[in-house]
Amino acid sequence: MTEINQFLFSAVPLLVFWLGLTFVIAKISGWSTLAQKFPDKDGGGMVDSRKFFVSIRMRFLGNYKSSVFFEVLPQGLRMKVFLPLKFGHDDILIPWDELQVAQETSSLLGMYKFTFKSLPEIYVRTYRNTGRWIAKHKLQYHI
Repeated sequence: MTEINQFLFSAVPLLVFWLGLTFVIAKISGWSTLAQKFPDKDGGGMVDSRKFFVSIRMRFLGNYKSSVFFEVLPQGLRMKVFLPLKFGHDDILIPWDELQVAQETSSLLGMYKFTFKSLPEIYVRTYRNTGRWIAKHKLQYHI
């Protein structure tokens, strides 16, 4: 077997496994449901502020460590994932009036929990600094 064939024999199954895994995580975590409900159709808009490589947790098994990007726009909060996780994770643009913010008092880390009016079964949890940042921008744009 040539070196190229050996490489392909090992790389292709790994790639298929990775794509399948990211797709399943998007389904289990609720990311794909959010993307269907709040698609970011054009990917444009005037971005007011950005946060890169943020850690979030969505429902159970949806642990995104330093892999989510947030962008604040007048029309809402855009969520994206780091390129290696992109399969099954379309960009999301959540309107400000859909986003509900609450600081978790029982959390030692000062976590913030975000829920959505039309999808109450899905939630996003993030650390204090990012949570405050999102809450501040929600107040700024959604009066």
